[in-house]
Order: sequence, then C-alpha cells, then structure tokens
Amino acid sequence: MIRVKLDEAKAGMVLSKPIENFQGICLLKQGARLSAENVRILKSWGVEWVWVEGGGKPHEEGSGDFEKNMNISVERRLEKKFSEVLDDAVMAEIMRVASKQIQQRRIKEEFHEDE
Repeated sequence: MIRVKLDEAKAGMVLSKPIENFQGICLLKQGARLSAENVRILKSWGVEWVWVEGGGKPHEEGSGDFEKNMNISVERRLEKKFSEVLDDAVMAEIMRVASKQIQQRRIKEEFHEDE
C-alpha cells in the first residue's frame, strides 16, 4: 500500500483504503479502481492524497513540511469559502475554529492511518 498525491494518481490504480470527505461520507470504497473521472471528481471534493495498492516507496514528507503545507491548504480553502464574511468577528472566529478542527483531523489521519 502506498500513499500518492491525487495529481500523480493514474487511472487503473486500485484504492487500498476508502476515500471519505470531511464529513466522513465515503466517496470511493476500498478496492475501487480509479478512473480519470474519479480523479476529477475527487479533486473537486478537495481530496489531495489517496492510498493505493502496490509496493514501492510512498511519497514522504517531513512531519513539519506536512503540517505547514496542510495548514496553508486548509487556510486557502476556508478563506475562499468565508471571503465575503470575514469582516464579521463571529464568522472569522468560526473560520479559525473550523481550520483548527480540519487540521487536527488531517494530522490524526496522516499519522495514525495504520492503527
């Protein structure tokens, strides 16, 4: 099982873990074979990484790099979604809390996948 960036995933690869959105809804089941259409749709859902069957060495990043890149990614997405309401202090706080929750969930998923 290897972890690959969705941008590097190829049609025909078989998922070794299911793919879920931020709400925990399964987008593709374990064992599903990726198609170009699947990849396009997963990108639209904000999926960045997938676990696929196969050997070799997974894409690795230092944990500091992973967290930094993840934080930037989460912040950019949330800023887009909250762009028209960030002048409201309550909405800015909701965005801050949402960002923290998403980042904690991603870190947990990243470093506890095999448990």
